[in-house]
Amino acid sequence: MHEHLMEAVVAEDNRRRALEAVKRNRSAAGIDHMTTNELEARLQAHWEKIRAKLLGTYVPSPVRRVEISKPSGRPLLCRRTLSAIFSPLSFELLATLFLL
Repeated sequence: MHEHLMEAVVAEDNRRRALEAVKRNRSAAGIDHMTTNELEARLQAHWEKIRAKLLGTYVPSPVRRVEISKPSGRPLLCRRTLSAIFSPLSFELLATLFLL
């Protein structure tokens, strides 16, 4: 069931839905000062390279919690793409655990 999670994360429809959610929520530019329009243009130009890295050599860095007053478009986009796939899985897992 979970063998193809990263493929689902980087699927075109998931990326498109996440970007639309970022645009709909009028997310503010972050530390890189990139607007959602600039983010969209960058994704169109570089999505295949980004996708290949995520599917191949990407290794996430250790997480350090840092509070930032305004979310940037890119991390928010990443959170939304991951959330779209992992949220239903976590609900399914919790339901399975509670029904045992």
